[in-house]
Amino acid sequence: MSEDSDGDGLSDFDELGDDPSDPPDFDDDGLIDALDDFDDGDGIPTADEGEDDPDGDGVPNYLDDDSDGDGFTDAYEGDGDPDADGVPNYLDLDSDGEDSTDDIDGDGDADGDGIPDFLDLDDTDGPAADPDGDGLSTAEEIELGTDPQDEDSDDDGLGDGEEVNETGTEPLDADTDDDGLDDDEEVDVHETDPLNPDTDGDGYGDGEEVNDLGSDPLDPTDPAQGADDDSASADDDSASDDDDDDDDVVVDDDDDGVPIVTGGGPDCGCSAPAARSTSGSTLALLLALAVVRRRRRLSTPIG
Repeated sequence: MSEDSDGDGLSDFDELGDDPSDPPDFDDDGLIDALDDFDDGDGIPTADEGEDDPDGDGVPNYLDDDSDGDGFTDAYEGDGDPDADGVPNYLDLDSDGEDSTDDIDGDGDADGDGIPDFLDLDDTDGPAADPDGDGLSTAEEIELGTDPQDEDSDDDGLGDGEEVNETGTEPLDADTDDDGLDDDEEVDVHETDPLNPDTDGDGYGDGEEVNDLGSDPLDPTDPAQGADDDSASADDDSASDDDDDDDDVVVDDDDDGVPIVTGGGPDCGCSAPAARSTSGSTLALLLALAVVRRRRRLSTPIG
């Protein structure tokens, strides 16, 4: 028998132990260690593991289930080197090189990419991750059509997750109800309903009230400005008619009993008959006719 029958770097003398008639089989695989390339059965060659003891537990690596003492077995960690630091995982306390030890990273899968976190170089690139921190996973954002790298895809001031999970607004439409106010303005500023273009039901859109009328989009009695303006306009017209009536002059220059209404007045400077169609002029004409008729009856001899 050669000095190192299995070529693992350990002499047969050392691997046969104190009783060559009963040689050890550390991993109980039916193959004695002196002939076994994987003495501890972890899938990593004994020749690679060697006799070092980095975790100081008194057990050489080739017989140690957890050579670096990080809580994960050598068989689980394997001899890969994802962070390319020259130290295989089973001996590397920070296998993914993210400045956090393997025992802290844990073997969960935060981003759902099938790679345990302690070996994952990027815990935010899988479908279950939320790289933009908006409350929606990458998989959800892909389905919605939003940007998994942008927390506010439509730039309306509300995060994608807030719109989907809380306000019910459209994360790809800055103004969901198309009333002229962005969703964020409605939710955080005016407290109007971002899903209702006329929150107070007064017939004026929220955006119209805020941007054009300056009225309260939460008060159905406001705006009253439109009605006030119409009333004021009507009052002005009435006042104008009254003024025109005051300027009217009723005359009967030719004594034919038919009065003529003229649009006179101190500022007129005219004597030409003015055709009038207003109610004030008509009333003045009727009164004048009544006066003329009365005078004629009084001047006519009886019998």
